[in-house]
Amino acid sequence: MKTITNEIVKRFEQYLYEEEKSDNTIEKYMRDSRFFCDGLVVSLFLGEYNSNL
Repeated sequence: MKTITNEIVKRFEQYLYEEEKSDNTIEKYMRDSRFFCDGLVVSLFLGEYNSNL
């Protein structure tokens, strides 16, 4: 299983800068990345919670 770390997210951000994406695009992609990662954490937590009921 692959883990999404802060380092991977920072490298993705750096890649976007290197590809000369606009600041607004980078901001949106980073916001979407955080939202996605937060959703995974909640899903994993709820899965663990439900399995303990």
